[in-house]
Amino acid sequence: MRIRWPRPRSRGALGIAAFIAIPLFFSSLMASTLALEKPHVVQWTSGGRLLTTWHDPSTATEARIWLWALVPPVLLVIVGLAGSLAAREWRRRGPMAAAADAGPEPAPG
Repeated sequence: MRIRWPRPRSRGALGIAAFIAIPLFFSSLMASTLALEKPHVVQWTSGGRLLTTWHDPSTATEARIWLWALVPPVLLVIVGLAGSLAAREWRRRGPMAAAADAGPEPAPG
């Protein structure tokens, strides 16, 4: 069984959403890193000096950071796809919706 997806005529909204999703991904990657990654620091004294070691985050933390960074761009691309499909429907049914919305004006008063 083959699923037939509707093909949008105008891909402008999808293209703009994909273009904006690239810098959004990098900014959300930075924000999710700052929000999720907690530094693991080990300090000890040796020879009268304080020594500090910083450890890398675990693999699970890295995966969580990358997955949370992907959420906003994916949502933006979905909204762009919906906008492309809505533009197609607007061209088909737009004049009727605009005429129905225009309706009679209320009496001033």
